[in-house]
Formats: sequence, C-alpha cells, structure tokens
Amino acid sequence: MAKDLISWAESVAEKYAAKVSRILGVPVSDLAFRLGTTTRVAAETEGTTISLNPEHFNANPDDEGAIVHEMVHAFQQVASGAPSRRIEAMADAVIERLVANAPLG
Repeated sequence: MAKDLISWAESVAEKYAAKVSRILGVPVSDLAFRLGTTTRVAAETEGTTISLNPEHFNANPDDEGAIVHEMVHAFQQVASGAPSRRIEAMADAVIERLVANAPLG
C-alpha cells in the first residue's frame, strides 16, 4: 500500500505541477513524498517533502485536493516554516481552481 500511495501522489503532482506553478508565478519545485505518522491531517509539508497520512487516503482515495494543497505550500517555500491563514487560503484557492469537487485536505 505504501508504495502505491506514494506512486499515486507522484502522479498527482506530475498532473498539476505546471498549473500550480503558473497560478502562483513560481518555478516548479522538486517534490518528495513519504508516509507520515500524523493522523491529524491528510498531509503536511516541510520544505519540499510532503508527508502523507495513509489513513486519510485509505478513506479518501481520490483526494487530489490534499496533494495539490500541500504542493502549493512546497512551491511557496514559506520562510517562517508555518503557513499563515493567507497561505492556507491560497492553497485552497488553487484546489478550487484545479480540482473540481475535491475534498479539502
């Protein structure tokens, strides 16, 4: 399952990377995916590494929105290390624009 989740996340990133980059006006970043240990959220980002919550994706196997949301954070490379409300709103806006009817992660 772990390999499948990571492979799926990589394919979602490939599908949306150029579009996210264009919307944000930033270059495409190289992303890494790993399985996370948190159960609080669908995924979380540190630098350009996105940690995925397997429980969330088992329950929501088509949640591309969670991946796109975290991609926005990775591309922004938030200097403070903690996204502000505005940054969260930007990530959600990208999801709304790119992933129709996606659950927000």
